[in-house]
Amino acid sequence: MKVEEGIPKEVVDRIVEYVKERRGKEVEEIWSFTAVTCSSKHTIYYVTFDNSYMELYIEGNHVEEVLTRYWDTDYDDYIAYLPLSEEWEKYPYIVEWVSEELSSYGNVFVLMMPYRGGYVKMRGEFLDNIVRLYPCMDDEFDDVRPDLFSKYDDIVFDILRGVSWEPTDAWRGRYTSKYANDWVKVIEGWHSIGGSEFAERVNAILRCEKVFDFPILFLFLRCSNVLTTYFDIYCPRENREELKKYLLPEGEIFDLDVGVWAKAH
Repeated sequence: MKVEEGIPKEVVDRIVEYVKERRGKEVEEIWSFTAVTCSSKHTIYYVTFDNSYMELYIEGNHVEEVLTRYWDTDYDDYIAYLPLSEEWEKYPYIVEWVSEELSSYGNVFVLMMPYRGGYVKMRGEFLDNIVRLYPCMDDEFDDVRPDLFSKYDDIVFDILRGVSWEPTDAWRGRYTSKYANDWVKVIEGWHSIGGSEFAERVNAILRCEKVFDFPILFLFLRCSNVLTTYFDIYCPRENREELKKYLLPEGEIFDLDVGVWAKAH
């Protein structure tokens, strides 16, 4: 077993025991790196075994499989890794390797976070086992954005875990989301390349022209029709009616001439 110099023996023993118990494997290598989450730093242990790996966070007797969320300050943008299944360790992706795939095939989310009477945006792309977060460079909130996002990241990532591909036949389909907890899906639908009053109301929020005192999460989801995007809109359960009343007072719209369908929940 190869171990990076400086890693305490008690940590090594704990890692070896954990991998043996959880995977039934012998550890081959252990090394460490520093992950930065908002304003905190954590030591993460990278462990390889039998052509696979995991990343572990250890605090006292607690061992946790991470590779879940951290900001890597070696890059110009925010990067977060998110396991979307219990078998995520089979996919040892590095964000740079899949940057093109995320941009071409990924889904997009935009979280509007209330702050001082306005909104701060957090935007990201996600696909399979990776979420990549981007700062929005058109505002002055980069210093406060990570701390604001830390209030909502658990909810957002839980919702993203519920996104899956729903086939309609052998080669067509769409991504859809399923989640119901403290936050709820307020509106779902699809929009083509035409304009609509509904799209203008959505854009008013995204442009921070219409502001509520609660957070709103927009998911823009890929489908097999390249001229159409599906969308799901979430907010805290107690704010559902207020958002629904603004975005879709008619409850449902369907217009093939414009290319829009939206339904309130």
